[in-house]
Amino acid sequence: MKQEFIDYLSAIGLSDVLKDRISKVLNEVTILYGMTADDIFLCDLVGSDGTKDYTSLWVFNADSIVECKQVLRAGNEDYDMVKMRGNITYFTLQKSNYDFATAPTIASRLNVECIFRNNVVSCKLMGSGINCKYLLEIAKKYIINNVAAG
Repeated sequence: MKQEFIDYLSAIGLSDVLKDRISKVLNEVTILYGMTADDIFLCDLVGSDGTKDYTSLWVFNADSIVECKQVLRAGNEDYDMVKMRGNITYFTLQKSNYDFATAPTIASRLNVECIFRNNVVSCKLMGSGINCKYLLEIAKKYIINNVAAG
């Protein structure tokens, strides 16, 4: 696994055991799709009791997005892949307690959603706290830049 991925997962507070799990999933993505990951994003939700639940790992490169659902539950993997380049027809972003000009706080939330040309496939990415910063970077690099004209 790339050092930048390890650094990202450490920054959002993942344990070494969970990082190892993600490394195995990234290897499976490479085997399944022949895809090299340029970036990753791990969705998280915060429950009413303040605990984080990590839901999906998203894997990005210039052409494709792969969603690895239930990524932290070995034996229950569910992978989806879509070609991205110029294929996004709709993009929306919702934020709460997050000012793009300053660092996110523990109360910050960011949701990004896009719909692809066939109007059947969509992706929804969610981040909280420091993960908002990483989600914003992913949205700018891969999603906003791939919204199709007209």
